[in-house]
Amino acid sequence: MLLRKCWPLMREQGFGRIVNVMSGSMLGLPGWVTYAAVKAAYLGLTSVAANEGEPHDIRVNGVWPTANTRLLDGIDDPEPVERMKAFPPHLVAEAIV
Repeated sequence: MLLRKCWPLMREQGFGRIVNVMSGSMLGLPGWVTYAAVKAAYLGLTSVAANEGEPHDIRVNGVWPTANTRLLDGIDDPEPVERMKAFPPHLVAEAIV
């Protein structure tokens, strides 16, 4: 994981900036409990890294773009499908930059 490799250098130099790109599927999709749980782990990682990095001026943020992809094929409930369209990746990329 890149975070693990970069962290010691950032601590040594006394600053760093990290943006974790997660997945909107962590909000849950019908029938995808394992996938959502794994993706949600990045939220925990980002929160802990942000807390541990603060004293060293290492700022850690996370974003989770969503997309209407083939992953959503076969999901009958329109609510999660519409939710996945809320923050398209191109808008998230602009916000990160």
